[in-house]
Amino acid sequence: MSFTRKILILSFLLVLLNFSFLHIVSAEENQRGDLTREEIIIEAQRSLDRSLSIFNIVATFVSVMVTILAIIIGIAGAAGFFKYKEWKAVIQEMERDLKQVKEVARDAEREAKEAARDAKREADTITQIRNEAEEDLNALRSGLGDLPTISLTEKPSEEDMEKLDEFIRKFDVFETLGASLKAKDYITRGIAFYYRDKYYSALESFEKAIELKLDDANAWVLKGAMLEKLGRSEEALESLKKAIELKPDDANAWVLKGAMLEKLGRSEEALESLKKAIELKPDDANVWYNKGVVLDKLGQSKEALEAYKKAIELKPDYAEAWFNKGVVLDKLGQSKEALEAYKKAIELKPDYAEAWSNKGVALGRLGRYDEALEAYKKAIELKPDLAEAWFNKGVMLDRLGRYDEALESLEKAIELKPDDAEAWTGKGVVLGKLGRSEEALEAYERAIELKPDDADAWYNKGVALDKLGRSEEALEAFKKAIELKPDLAEAWALKGAMLDRLGRSEEALESFKKAIELRPDLAVAWALKGAVLERLGRSEEALESFKKAIELRPDYADAWFNRACLYALKGERENALADLRRAVELDSSFKEEAKKDKDFEALWDDEEFRKLVA
Repeated sequence: MSFTRKILILSFLLVLLNFSFLHIVSAEENQRGDLTREEIIIEAQRSLDRSLSIFNIVATFVSVMVTILAIIIGIAGAAGFFKYKEWKAVIQEMERDLKQVKEVARDAEREAKEAARDAKREADTITQIRNEAEEDLNALRSGLGDLPTISLTEKPSEEDMEKLDEFIRKFDVFETLGASLKAKDYITRGIAFYYRDKYYSALESFEKAIELKLDDANAWVLKGAMLEKLGRSEEALESLKKAIELKPDDANAWVLKGAMLEKLGRSEEALESLKKAIELKPDDANVWYNKGVVLDKLGQSKEALEAYKKAIELKPDYAEAWFNKGVVLDKLGQSKEALEAYKKAIELKPDYAEAWSNKGVALGRLGRYDEALEAYKKAIELKPDLAEAWFNKGVMLDRLGRYDEALESLEKAIELKPDDAEAWTGKGVVLGKLGRSEEALEAYERAIELKPDDADAWYNKGVALDKLGRSEEALEAFKKAIELKPDLAEAWALKGAMLDRLGRSEEALESFKKAIELRPDLAVAWALKGAVLERLGRSEEALESFKKAIELRPDYADAWFNRACLYALKGERENALADLRRAVELDSSFKEEAKKDKDFEALWDDEEFRKLVA
């Protein structure tokens, strides 16, 4: 290839490279939304003009150089410096090359112009798509209305959820096309993710909203809510503080701050935050509800009840407030009123499994055991993984004497919630009634391992140790229960029984007195006291104690039997036989015991006695 052709082709390639590079860059910038349609077209035309100008300059330069060279060669040839004909052939070849390159240039010019038209069409298409995306975005915004500002505690309707799902689906397209997305749009996407339980994605959306608009208090509130959902309470608290700094009158921020402080165990501060929220928004049922939760945690049940009542007054269909009202009423010993509250919660929300479970608790306290059992079954039907319902069902089956079924329910509760100390204690109680004292002891020890300050677990551990004949260890367990819960009358009563068994009768009497002082209606304390008084020879006092135990609990077989023993020792045959008859009616095992108990030795040959124990 001749030198001329190489120069011209090289310059032509540079021209094409220049234009193509601009075309690619422009397209990329347009996709990112950096250039407008007009800017792309103008820049493309400039590139085309610049490229053709460069090529024409080079072509003209080469043409002139060829002409000059031809003249020089002609003169030199005429002067005889070299053979003219040979150089004339070179000139002619260069002219042909130049002509060919010019033809290529014309083709290139046509292609370049076509490329410019393509760039314009592409720009028009992208602009049209972007405009359509903007219209779609605005339509979605309009359809959602004020939805992005709703409380996260109130789930949108199914219709609104469908709109939010559509927003999520189209959002990535909006971003790619460079639609004019605002902080509020990212908030909308975050809320949509929240209601689909995609908390990390929701958090990212709220953080993007903050990046776009640092002073958006609502975005900071929502970020805090997501951080709380992800268990990052300290960070959540900081986010809410920022929201309050930006907008001190944002009641929602104060409410969530209160909830966060409560979660961090700072209940007093939480209460102050909620008081501030009420000051800002006194007609917000949710604020009053949260205040009730904190007051209940602080042990202020009556005040909590008033807060729940206020929440219900403001929002009569607030099922959760009715439920918590029931919980507080139950704590206050108002089981009938608690039952009505749970019924109302269920009426408002028929699939409220927790309310069904607590309804069962209230029915149980009212002695309506069969109804309670049905309520627990309903709760489990609605929510099979609700551990508390399985636990409550187990307790009720235990109360109904259906121990094997009770054990199955309690084991299911433990399977669902292995760290539930109360369920382990309940399992131990049932195992004890099934005569499986070693296993019962293991269950109580597991409960104590999970919750070392559980007085009931220590008390029941003492019961199991007593059944295993380990009186000294049992005594220590009852002492620990009393240390943890000084008003646990049952522990005082059984502590007395252990002291008596260890030969410390006077100490035992003091323990029984303490139990009776705490609970005058505790029949077992009166019966145990009577047994000790009998052994100490204080018969009349013993008779009074047995009488009191029987008055309190007419079906207390042990008390009837022990009083029969005392009457037999006193020689009061009729009273002894009458009490023994009642004891045997209640528990037939006392027939065999009466045959061996030397307190009845004077009656062993009595015909009526022998008939009674036959």
